[in-house]
Amino acid sequence: KKDVVLGYVREVASLGVAEITLCDTVGLGNPRQVADMVSSCQVAFPSISFGCHFHNTRGLGIANTLAAYENGIRCFDAALGGLGGCPFAPGASGNVATEEVAFMFTEMGIDIGVDVARLLETARFLREIAPSAPMASALMEAGLPQPLGPISISEKTP
Repeated sequence: KKDVVLGYVREVASLGVAEITLCDTVGLGNPRQVADMVSSCQVAFPSISFGCHFHNTRGLGIANTLAAYENGIRCFDAALGGLGGCPFAPGASGNVATEEVAFMFTEMGIDIGVDVARLLETARFLREIAPSAPMASALMEAGLPQPLGPISISEKTP
């Protein structure tokens, strides 16, 4: 598989393209494969700027996003509410949800310049205006964590 992808990247790079997005449109990849593919592409084509596009078909979209980030990728495709799919790949469900990607990075202390609460609000609005569109966002369902306030521990002797 890797040789096939590297061959395609080589062909596209030969056209003078400076940016290439590596995609897992059917959601078959796992974090180890993503790390290997990303690093192989970066080593073979150091002058190309790579991005990634993941689907969450089998629940690994966010994990794959993190694996790509940990291997130097800084540009990601995502869709509010996890909207999307692929008309050419039956069974390929939605993209990774933008609000989940933003939440993950923000919770990790990575400033991405996005207000996650407002992004989540926008995703929920999208669900309201397009109720029949399939959406898959755990964050949209659960919401942002709410602090419970300070916790005090009393030292009572049993």
